[in-house]
Amino acid sequence: MNGQNEKETIRELVPAWKKTRIKIGCVEKKVSCSETAAKVLKALIKDDPYENFWTLFLDGQNQIIGVEKITRGTVNQASPPMRNIFTGALLGCATGIICGHNHPSGNTKPSDEDKQFTTSLAKTGELLGLKVLDHIIIGNAPLNSPGLTSHYSFADEGLI
Repeated sequence: MNGQNEKETIRELVPAWKKTRIKIGCVEKKVSCSETAAKVLKALIKDDPYENFWTLFLDGQNQIIGVEKITRGTVNQASPPMRNIFTGALLGCATGIICGHNHPSGNTKPSDEDKQFTTSLAKTGELLGLKVLDHIIIGNAPLNSPGLTSHYSFADEGLI
């Protein structure tokens, strides 16, 4: 493929990708901590009984420049392909991402699969030159449930 054909292909892909992005209607436009990211993700997930995996695309100032629902899984699993997570970030010229998914059970404790996935996510981001700032698990349980927290942040726990 010559340079001109590549430019034409990219020009066609970017508008198609932009149509699939979701405009967020929340006040939070800058992500300064895991609580802010969790608030945005919780608003997107809205207590869905199925696991959903979302990606927030950020610029160099941690401003949200895009949001994309990557996949809707089953009641206990969401397995998004890595390429799907990073495609939007690359097309949108993001410098960093924050990923998140929900646990419909309300238990935000990461599974072994969640931990392995997050390690792969961070390594892939590093290879692509994109910062994976966090992976957040949102609990669908009411905030006043005994022993349950509203979210789990891999960054806050030092695991990313």
